Amino acid sequence: MATPFGEMVVGIDLGTQNTRCALMAKHQRMPDIVRNNFSLESTPSIVAFDEVRRHVGEEGALKISSRPKWAANFLRLLFSERSTADLDMTYTIEDGVFKTPRGDFNLPQLLSMLFQVVLGYSRKAVGAAEDELPAKVVVSVPQCFPAAKEQIVAALGILGFPKEKVLVCTDGTAAVLCYRGRRFETLAKTLDEAKPVAIVDVGHGYQTVCVFKAAREGVEVLSESSSPIGSATIDEAILSSIVKELQEKHNEPLKTKVKQYARMRKEAMKGKEIMSTLPQYAIHAEALTDTLDLKYDVTKDAIVAGAEPLVKALKENVAKTLAAASVTPDSLVEVETIGGGWRTPCVLDALKAAFATDTLCTHLDPVQSVAHGCALAGVMKKPTAPAAAAAPEEAAAPQQEQEKEAAEQAEKPAEPATGDVEMKGPEADGAPAPAPAGSPVSEEPEDTTNGVHFFDFGFSVESGVEPLADDEVKRMREVEIAMKKDEDEYHRRMNARNEFESYFLQLPQIGFDAKLTDEVMDKLNAKVKEFDEWLLGPEGEEATVEMFKEKLAAAKEDVAANFAQLNEHLEKKRLEEEARETERQQAMREARETREPKTDPQRVKAAQERKDQGVVLFKNEDYAQATTRFVQALTHLKDIYDLDKDDMKAKRDELALSCHLNIASASIKLERWAHAVKNCDQALDYDAKSAKALFRRGQARRHLSEFKAARDDLKKALELSGGDKLIAKELDVLEKTQAEQKKKDKAMYSKMFGGL
Repeated sequence: MATPFGEMVVGIDLGTQNTRCALMAKHQRMPDIVRNNFSLESTPSIVAFDEVRRHVGEEGALKISSRPKWAANFLRLLFSERSTADLDMTYTIEDGVFKTPRGDFNLPQLLSMLFQVVLGYSRKAVGAAEDELPAKVVVSVPQCFPAAKEQIVAALGILGFPKEKVLVCTDGTAAVLCYRGRRFETLAKTLDEAKPVAIVDVGHGYQTVCVFKAAREGVEVLSESSSPIGSATIDEAILSSIVKELQEKHNEPLKTKVKQYARMRKEAMKGKEIMSTLPQYAIHAEALTDTLDLKYDVTKDAIVAGAEPLVKALKENVAKTLAAASVTPDSLVEVETIGGGWRTPCVLDALKAAFATDTLCTHLDPVQSVAHGCALAGVMKKPTAPAAAAAPEEAAAPQQEQEKEAAEQAEKPAEPATGDVEMKGPEADGAPAPAPAGSPVSEEPEDTTNGVHFFDFGFSVESGVEPLADDEVKRMREVEIAMKKDEDEYHRRMNARNEFESYFLQLPQIGFDAKLTDEVMDKLNAKVKEFDEWLLGPEGEEATVEMFKEKLAAAKEDVAANFAQLNEHLEKKRLEEEARETERQQAMREARETREPKTDPQRVKAAQERKDQGVVLFKNEDYAQATTRFVQALTHLKDIYDLDKDDMKAKRDELALSCHLNIASASIKLERWAHAVKNCDQALDYDAKSAKALFRRGQARRHLSEFKAARDDLKKALELSGGDKLIAKELDVLEKTQAEQKKKDKAMYSKMFGGL
């Protein structure tokens, strides 16, 4: 039975450029990423305005070029309390207010507009009502933005969320929870047995470093630190160079031309991304101004120079976090990387140097992990505080019961990734007052100040921002309701107008199909002209929804009375369309029954079918679609519940192993090296001695220049396979590739330092 939306958790990763949303029910092992109306897994963090309505997300992104002054983007950066001028925005916020044609709005109001849209996608995903609230919403922000808590609570309050349904956690905490969920089967049973792990998240406008321990029993965050310096420093450096060149060579003050400046900002960001994989890139901007076509070469030196503030901050953050956790780089079992900013070669090299390692792991999805972790945070069990002052004899019996329960629990198999999870550092459904990094759960009753439950770990620095008064939040909610009512009415009117217009504009074509005589067609065209003149005249401009409906009904009566042959043709077409729609609905019902198996054997069968389809697509070299089929197979497998019945676990594991191996193979064909490594890791979770998984992971790691790790994988694969010739050949290729890389590095350093 499907979980009602009111019992689900929505996790929101409020990214600098894009926002991602994950949806989770308590019985799920891991959350599902919610797609937007464009079937994309992320939505631009943009709220734009015109004289009539708001444009949020993908619609808002279209306004960046046309009306940049009224398009608020990079909303997360506004938590830093820097001015929009300091942040080099194309829009202006004065005294905390963004002035638009639709009114004046503060940051909580802008956030509420974005949250309203992404929450709408979540409701749509499960068929929930427009005003239905989930059990909880969890939003993450970097630790360096403590003032964000109050802003987010206010934003969701504007949408009608009571404070107890809102949870705010740090990005590091969310990433840790996702790591535990993804790597659960490979983790130690207890925290005492667990070894420290580091996660580095390099985003567009921030960076986070977190050191923690993860075990099946829970997680312990040892230290977390973040900085409002991200890969945007590279974009800004490229953009500044372009501005300087245009001013000096062409006397074009680009900064004063808002549309062109916004356009070149996008080009600079694109250049940074491309230069993470290519040695050079040229920006071409045709018709940048009336008299200028721009060609600008982005060089490696420009990227390195732009990355200097980011690299410096990363090194400081890593050193500070390791010191606070009392951990040395060589004691870390893994360094996990997420976000997009770490892929720039000079940033990647800096991270490897800071952690004294040649290998950075990519087990987690680089862009979805934080959203996943937010959703996981919302389903974790609420900690129980002990009784305040129980007498010794009263406390003895409960203690004995707890010891008995703990002994019984120890004999049970490991729990899944959600549910009764111990959190040291951050806690579950509510949190105690901020505690030092790595400290156990406080013995004090949980802090529910103002009714708000926070993941307060990492927010030990007071923001100095007072929570918005309930009356102010109520006022802003009333503004939002009134605005939404106006916009809903606008959409209703436009829909009614479009329905009337599309009706009469199609009449000439229908008349032609109905083979009307020339005389009748002339009369019909005159009637269409009459309708069009009414629509474009004063009456049509001022018409309400009801007036459009009345006009449409009158037009249909007019056509029926004066064009009998046309009306008969229309009726025939209507009946044919109804018949086709009935067939479509029946086909959809049958397909849905096939796609949504109800029992475990049906799920295994459906997974096998999807896998077989993927194999056929793979053989036809359609690797992207093949990957989709393998992922669909895994989706069916993860819903299997009774793993102790009829060898169900063995069947599940065999199919899952095959699917992950196939995805890895397809990813290698598509040159998605990190994705290949991730799926090989998951395959090895099912079979630690899978030579195929080790071989493919070694191949992918070679392309990622992780030579030592690649060599270890390939040697082990060669041993397990009994000396497979293909694996031996790959080892030879690896040695040659590494030798060539060393030669290139030597030449580069010789060139760099030859004059010293």
